[in-house]
Amino acid sequence: MSGNEMSNQESIWISNSHSFSKNVIDDTIAQLCGGSQAISAAENLALSKLKKLWVAKYKSKDREPLSNPVPLPPKPKRKPRSRKGATAVSKKVLKEDEYVDATILEDNCDVIYRINIPPLRPNWQCRNFELKVKAHVCKNNLVEPLINWQLLDTIMEVPLDEGTSILQKHVDEMLEKDLH
Repeated sequence: MSGNEMSNQESIWISNSHSFSKNVIDDTIAQLCGGSQAISAAENLALSKLKKLWVAKYKSKDREPLSNPVPLPPKPKRKPRSRKGATAVSKKVLKEDEYVDATILEDNCDVIYRINIPPLRPNWQCRNFELKVKAHVCKNNLVEPLINWQLLDTIMEVPLDEGTSILQKHVDEMLEKDLH
């Protein structure tokens, strides 16, 4: 149900609720008047006095529900999007841990490409590998397709330094093979 339909139903319900107490009085008097027997003018006058007295004592305005519509919930905020893959750092200009978007660097600029591998197997721990590659490798995301399960099994089972050197050697070989 959309928000408009819901608010329309609430407004109908509230207006029906406001008229309920008046409808009770009118229906009761109508039932008294509309029986199988015809009523005399004196009885009709007595019923009209009864209705006025009932309205005065019943105070239907005090019995009406308060209109308190529920506001719509706020729209959910968008989560900031993060780029998976490369974190580019130029040794010449930037500090070692400072992030730079690889798309603004020259293609032949050396960058450190950080790869975070989550614990995909039960015995693995989360690891970060830092590879030294050219900026065009980051821009074109050429490292990710080179990673396979066999390579992951090898680098995740050895110490971090050794795993980094194995991964660096593999990436260098594969990128050189693609260039020739």
